[in-house]
Amino acid sequence: MRPLSPDLPGGQSCGGCDNGVDNQPHLFYDEESDERAIVLWEEFARRYRDYWIIAGYDLMNEPLNNPPSLKYTEELVDFYDRLIKRVRAIDQNYLLIVEGTIWSTQVSIFTHNYDPYCNNWCIQVHIYGFVPEMAELYGMLERSLALNVPIWMGEGGNGYEENSIFLDTIAKENVGFCLWVWKSAVNPDRSDNGMHTEQYQLPKDWDMVYKYASQEPTT
Repeated sequence: MRPLSPDLPGGQSCGGCDNGVDNQPHLFYDEESDERAIVLWEEFARRYRDYWIIAGYDLMNEPLNNPPSLKYTEELVDFYDRLIKRVRAIDQNYLLIVEGTIWSTQVSIFTHNYDPYCNNWCIQVHIYGFVPEMAELYGMLERSLALNVPIWMGEGGNGYEENSIFLDTIAKENVGFCLWVWKSAVNPDRSDNGMHTEQYQLPKDWDMVYKYASQEPTT
């Protein structure tokens, strides 16, 4: 079972991860994008409300990722409230997963019950480069206790030793977790090679295959 999570019309993240056209959060100031996003989620709810394979609905991936975009925080909260009301009018079955700002690291928007209709939601956080200490968890655990909702680390990772200690620590606090990937290829050009549990060597001459596949198509 896995969450269902789309990028939304107009863009919500202020970054390339939301497939927006200009890295701006049009979702929060363009009425057409706003309504299209909610109608899209209504269709997801209609189509998937009885699918056993769906674990929950991750309503929005990493909204408002740069500090200037935080001026739309009130619009983000309002959007969540309106979206959840309309989704719950169709589907009362699945967990709703709500993410905060700045790459889903901030929990300041979690000041009220986002799902008063079913009380079946959780706070998702993304944590990279963490130190294996309880200090990393304090803010999110405080919000979890205040609102009586679970926390899920939907993305995260660090080096092998840090992963081992930190993931044991959050599990003891009943926080579920995922690493960014469970398995990845060795890549000497990247600094995040520890953000997984398994690593494998690329096949011989794989770089030739990659370069060929990466070429722009010719007409």
